[in-house]
Amino acid sequence: SRRRIAVLDDDQGATDSICNHLAGNSYESSAFYRTEDLMANLKTQRYDGYVIDWIVGETSTLKLIAALRGQDAAAPIIVLTAQMLTGLVEEAEIASAVAQFNLVFSEKPVRMAILQASLARAFATA
Repeated sequence: SRRRIAVLDDDQGATDSICNHLAGNSYESSAFYRTEDLMANLKTQRYDGYVIDWIVGETSTLKLIAALRGQDAAAPIIVLTAQMLTGLVEEAEIASAVAQFNLVFSEKPVRMAILQASLARAFATA
């Protein structure tokens, strides 16, 4: 069976692009554009991995990431952002989250081959 990946980003074009790429590479993906929608869906649905934008709306997804990690210590969580160069996101904040929650980090625009390789590696070592 194909691994299920939840993709969360408030940029609908980016989310849909990632989902389309994953679907074409043997994953089943679900698109979410609001943190609340993913949180509600998690009550009835399980995912094998996550691709999550660090800032959704104007809020960090750190609490969501902590909750996901609390439910599954091994699921790959790939965090994306385009906001470090703008100064909206602090490098140290993401570095701390990467260390604390065992995240994979990638800057946007997403390099699809690297995203695919990161997921494959995470699933191979899980």
